[in-house]
Amino acid sequence: MDMQLFDNFEDGQLSMFDMGEDIENLQTPVEEAPAAEEVLPASGSAGIRIQRCSCCGKVLFVKEEEGCCSAFCRRFEKTLQSVTEGGGMTTREEALRYGLSFRDAYQDMPFHDTNWVLVRYGKNRKAFLWTYEYQGQMRINVKTDPEWRDFWRNAFEAVIPGYHQNKEHWNTVILDGTVPDEDIRRMIAESYDLIVGKGHSRKKASTARQ
Repeated sequence: MDMQLFDNFEDGQLSMFDMGEDIENLQTPVEEAPAAEEVLPASGSAGIRIQRCSCCGKVLFVKEEEGCCSAFCRRFEKTLQSVTEGGGMTTREEALRYGLSFRDAYQDMPFHDTNWVLVRYGKNRKAFLWTYEYQGQMRINVKTDPEWRDFWRNAFEAVIPGYHQNKEHWNTVILDGTVPDEDIRRMIAESYDLIVGKGHSRKKASTARQ
């Protein structure tokens, strides 16, 4: 198990893929999971431990201050359900709808090609979300902080270096349903923040972001 990604743990938002494990490996039968008292230390984990939840039987990666069946356990369950049931974002329309929910965002087709549809920030006209189909797959490009760039690429096979863009600052997300909705939304929101800059609200004047 690759423990290096523990360094990227922030506010308990670690997903099952952060460990470099696939779904099949994470659905460890209860009888094979470590007992609650058999807590395994995680190198460089900053107070994160691995244990089996005494309630649901799943192997969890939890902060020391969180107990079994904590809010983190419920987030783990939600993420597992999202992936196994194909709950991740898969269409251009979903991505555009979310991108357009931000303040001063507008849609654009700069190449006069219906395959390339962008969402820009109105005040500087910079694009923070690109949508297009390539090799039979719907994809989006989002700007990313270099500190998070490799985190997302290591966490999900469907996140790759930005297609046709600066690969140091952009990621491509293949919308094949394997990346949980909440993570795609977070990447789009972070892209918006990088384009807009500090001190600006993401919310529209009259409606809150979904």
